[in-house]
Amino acid sequence: KNMKLIVNNNTFEGKSLHFYALFINFKGDIVEGNNNTIEIGNATIDGVETIVHVLTESLDKDDEKRSLAIRDGSNPTEQAKIFEWIAIAKNMDIANIGVLNQLFQNVTFLVNNRLSVADLFVYMKLNMLLSCVNKRDQLVQNYNNVLRYFNTIQGLSMHVVEKVIAALTLVFKRAAFEFKPVPAIHEDKKDSKKKEGGADQKKKDNKKQDQKNKKENKKEEKKDKKENKEQGGGKKKKAKGAKPAKAAAGPDPTAFEIRIGKVLEISKHEKADKLFVEKIDVGEDKPRTICSGLVGKIDQEKINGQLVLIMCNLKPAKMLGVDSHGMLMVNSNEAGDQFDLPIIPAEAKVGDLVRFDTYPLDFPVPGRLNSKRLKKFLPFFTSSAEKIGMFDNKKLLIDGKHPISTPFANG
Repeated sequence: KNMKLIVNNNTFEGKSLHFYALFINFKGDIVEGNNNTIEIGNATIDGVETIVHVLTESLDKDDEKRSLAIRDGSNPTEQAKIFEWIAIAKNMDIANIGVLNQLFQNVTFLVNNRLSVADLFVYMKLNMLLSCVNKRDQLVQNYNNVLRYFNTIQGLSMHVVEKVIAALTLVFKRAAFEFKPVPAIHEDKKDSKKKEGGADQKKKDNKKQDQKNKKENKKEEKKDKKENKEQGGGKKKKAKGAKPAKAAAGPDPTAFEIRIGKVLEISKHEKADKLFVEKIDVGEDKPRTICSGLVGKIDQEKINGQLVLIMCNLKPAKMLGVDSHGMLMVNSNEAGDQFDLPIIPAEAKVGDLVRFDTYPLDFPVPGRLNSKRLKKFLPFFTSSAEKIGMFDNKKLLIDGKHPISTPFANG
């Protein structure tokens, strides 16, 4: 009650802090000013991250909004992701909505798939961007996942939307969209006759359809195996009228969460001759245990203590009694018979995210990858003739400007 939040509603940070304060029913005063600060008695505090901390801590311990994860992160990694998203939202423009649309195909919220401060800031920026778009029907058609996300956050904030509209009249507008009704389905005569046959005929039809689906799935599996063999070498057979493989265009870079890690310990697996077991710090509360099949490929002493690339969002796998939580990424030569660690730039720190250039918004996806999906994606990780780490012809970068080098060219 002794706090005063001062916001500049002409800035994105000011509008978003104002929105967050209203959302959590901040009990102090909210006034407009030239800067974004919060006053506690005689002390003045600035900085978006610090203000969010203070606003969150102003909630009562039994406030239900804490249980909804409307807070600044329950651990350092989550907290870092939240404020990374706030920074992304600040620089977001209409050209980035396509990338967001791909992200929201598989997730509902931005961080650990639960509501957080990051969602409120991104929602505010989306409201500003979408309110300025004239072709609403085109948005509905092309960015339906973004609009579903937008509607979800707006629905969760309905208790304060009217207050926000009143407080931010010049910048906060309702974004109305017209959804056309789904056309009615008209049955043809054949379908009507089938239905007249009763429940028994329907069961027979369902059984036939199931059998047909199983046959089609088996055909697809055989086709995938055949394509994988052809990609491994030798003459490639092309079916008449065959279309290029879908993977040729490359998967979305946002499918990966790759971070800089440091190897703290390394030893040989007690039950597997070809596996190392490493303890690797990736900036989380505890080091991760990761198994890698590098025995005989890279010396143990060369790995220990080094900065490395870690694929963090793989599903945990049990390897002969040891739970592995990620993958240590290495570089091979063009022939595939020599291996070494990528060369991490001096500017990199433990926990840093690896991003991709020429991509408008590169960020980790909370969803996890299984081994089957990963195998399809791995061929797109290469090293260029200039010995730069690449993914689908996009450079692997730290801080968007420091490339990750590789010991081998064309690997």
